[in-house]
Amino acid sequence: LTVLAAQDARDVETRRLLARALLAAGQPDRAVQALDEAVATGPADPEVVFLLASEYLWLKRVDAADRLFAQVAKARPIPQTHVLIGRAYRDAGEYERARAELQQALAQDPGVRRAHYYLGMVALADAKTGADRLRQAEAEFREELKLAPEDPLTSDQLGLALLDAVRPAEALPLLETAVRGEARSLFAYHLGRCQLALERTDEAVASLRRALELAGEEGAGAAALEPIHFQLGQALRRLGQTEEAAAQLTEAGRLAAR
Repeated sequence: LTVLAAQDARDVETRRLLARALLAAGQPDRAVQALDEAVATGPADPEVVFLLASEYLWLKRVDAADRLFAQVAKARPIPQTHVLIGRAYRDAGEYERARAELQQALAQDPGVRRAHYYLGMVALADAKTGADRLRQAEAEFREELKLAPEDPLTSDQLGLALLDAVRPAEALPLLETAVRGEARSLFAYHLGRCQLALERTDEAVASLRRALELAGEEGAGAAALEPIHFQLGQALRRLGQTEEAAAQLTEAGRLAAR
């Protein structure tokens, strides 16, 4: 990438990838330099500018990211732009900035998709939200579902919030909606947890087996597989299937050790 970047001073994408490679190699100062060189070429495409701003966030150069995001918002002054910027800030842990962008999107268009969803995700992720986090997240997810009642992502997150609040009966239909809408291991895992909490153990075993199957198709790693094996082991033990339960719990322990 260094060789390629030197061949063309205006090759912004190569410099962006070079910055990411340098960061991964433990050279953040050189990574910043590569991004600065990319920005200095003056890219006009808002999508390219957005990507460069996102890279600055991962390098903790928030002021530089702010300037580029402002440039993107000026070029594309629509609510969806602010949703995308808000999501980028949320992913980087800049929660106050994320809220400001998402609220600006809603001010432009109260019906814009995903703004309420990401506000809910910010409420869950931000430690400053405190004990009120589940209530705030629930309110935002319900607003999102008014716009898209069958949305799998929002249904799953609202169901999970209710499950964490020890309200599994309310969570169940939402988690079922998520599983129907999209075949994703995480959705099936959350549904299995909920069914287990409601003592619908046979259904929980079926959901958790499906979660493992989907996780295999997705190429999931140890961190994703461990809790599924653990919950499946718990469910099988309740059914008296002690031998398979022990095998699942042993596998969960092995993955946890990794």
